[in-house]
Amino acid sequence: MRIVQISNFPPSVLGGMEAVVYNLSKELGAKGHEVDVITSTHDSKIQRVYRDNFRIFYVPSIEVNSRMVLPKNLSVIRRVIEGCEIVHLHSPDVSFALEIGVLSKIQRKPIVTSILAFLDVFSHPFLSARIFAFPIGFSTSFLAKISECVHVKNALDYARLSKISNEVVYIPDGITDCHFKAERDPNLFSEKFGIEGKKVILYVGRLHRLKGPQVLIQSLKFIVEEEPEAVLAIVGPGEDYRKYLEILAEKLDLEDHVTFAGVVTESEKISAYDAAQLVAIPSCGDSVEAFSLVASEAWARGKPVVASNVGALRCRVKPGINGYLAEPNSPNDLAKKILRAFDMRVKEVPSDVCDWKHVAKMFEQLYRRVMSSLITRNNGKFDADEST
Repeated sequence: MRIVQISNFPPSVLGGMEAVVYNLSKELGAKGHEVDVITSTHDSKIQRVYRDNFRIFYVPSIEVNSRMVLPKNLSVIRRVIEGCEIVHLHSPDVSFALEIGVLSKIQRKPIVTSILAFLDVFSHPFLSARIFAFPIGFSTSFLAKISECVHVKNALDYARLSKISNEVVYIPDGITDCHFKAERDPNLFSEKFGIEGKKVILYVGRLHRLKGPQVLIQSLKFIVEEEPEAVLAIVGPGEDYRKYLEILAEKLDLEDHVTFAGVVTESEKISAYDAAQLVAIPSCGDSVEAFSLVASEAWARGKPVVASNVGALRCRVKPGINGYLAEPNSPNDLAKKILRAFDMRVKEVPSDVCDWKHVAKMFEQLYRRVMSSLITRNNGKFDADEST
């Protein structure tokens, strides 16, 4: 198949959306499909880059804000779409995807749109984000209507979008197979950061207020009263917010209990999971957690997850089975759940924890069924049983 992936962010391995687009495109390319990723750039010239079995088109764009991104050169995008068989839209809450979605519809290309945290922006913790709730809601709902299929990553979005789209399918995000296959090696991480023999609480992710690392540090004050050997290891990028977190840890007299590891290698990250007693995901709002790759990685390494009761986490974390849920923005409750999860054994790994090869196969089957359904409809023989 000739597949076009649309993402507002250049594929890399730093963030959740970037990792999804990168790994899905890589695996589809490895299966022999021709995959193009169209994304925006601030550069003045179009760039074409070949990377890991797929091609990236960086299209010069005007960025008014994070939601309003306008491509300058639609002719190149049009030519790429003309040569494809199916278009997959990511980030439908950004105008970049909306414009290309309309262009794809005009060219009568079948569209799959991935929608995350549908309409959760209306309850976003930041007023600046809620201001854009109506245009974002309109854009996302419009793309859901014109798409042959809507892809979601959790049961909440499935229920919501089934009300406005006839074709909704759930496919989880994948994780790299090394999380399943790598040998256990807690020492690589613990020795590097001097936390051997400690009870390690692990945080993996961007350092951002909405991700809640500040709540986790505040909870540590209660935790060390019960478990003096407890330490918090924080893995992930975000130098600006890291400075605030370091000051917070100092004010709470927790400097000796918090380790900032920054960005680590994949093998070091896997070792961090192995070194930890549990993984904490203290996110502060529904819009932040549409799936959680970190939870999947933790479970793949057999570690319990203590998470805020938000977004997809409330569906994936089963209290007493694979972790515990805590009240959002509550350091006290988070501490109680973390203390309860120390030395807990994961009794059951969720069925949606799988590698990218399996996820790519599911998308491959979805694309073929969507294309088949569109052809059937165009011939006047559409059968609802053919839909995904």
